[in-house]
Amino acid sequence: MAAVMWMLSRVGDSIIYVIVLLTLFYITNSVLLALVGEITFLLTIWKWLHRRPDVDGPVSGIRYRLMALGFWIRDKLEPPQKKLSWMGRYAPVHHAIVIDFGCGSGSYTQAAANLVGSSGRVIAIDVHPLAIADVEKRRLPNVVTVLSNDVIEHQLHLKKGTVDVVLLFDVLHALAHPSTQLLHIHDLLKPAKREGERSGVLAVYNEHMGKKATMALIRQNGFEPEATTSDNVHIFRLR
Repeated sequence: MAAVMWMLSRVGDSIIYVIVLLTLFYITNSVLLALVGEITFLLTIWKWLHRRPDVDGPVSGIRYRLMALGFWIRDKLEPPQKKLSWMGRYAPVHHAIVIDFGCGSGSYTQAAANLVGSSGRVIAIDVHPLAIADVEKRRLPNVVTVLSNDVIEHQLHLKKGTVDVVLLFDVLHALAHPSTQLLHIHDLLKPAKREGERSGVLAVYNEHMGKKATMALIRQNGFEPEATTSDNVHIFRLR
């Protein structure tokens, strides 16, 4: 499915580039000027997409809406509940506290809320007000929204070592200071208090970073990999 989404994305990009090139040729009536304009356009788009995030603020409203459209297409191709099918096996469901960090429009938030039910709670965190508004429109009674770019226990009204699951889905690559956030997540997850007991779970899904880079970054910050699901969700526990 990831390969299909990648292919659709590349086809869509190619169509846009051709349209831009033909438009520039029509305006300038010059192949050379059109090619120069096309190269400038591509460089501008590349710089915009690959710039480091602003730790103190969200992306623009237009960029968020474009991202939300991408999320909607993704969810049609890959149902969010399928990405969370590992819950119950690797993490508790009943009475569970789940954090969806970088919740976006809330599709994974809703899937997690459905799994934990009325006995559990999901905390949806995002830096963008439009994302928080999208989650709140879903009217999920067991979901609390937090407008923030950080995972700090006092800000979430949580004690250290009380969270069962943290979801980092399509967000790790966009964190300005990933190690800082991972250390905060480490503090929030439940530790294994006795031999044979399992700690809380950090679940990571990110197609923007290679598996090797993802594993290295998270292991450097106090986690050990336990499993990788068929949907490429990496399950980590506290070291």
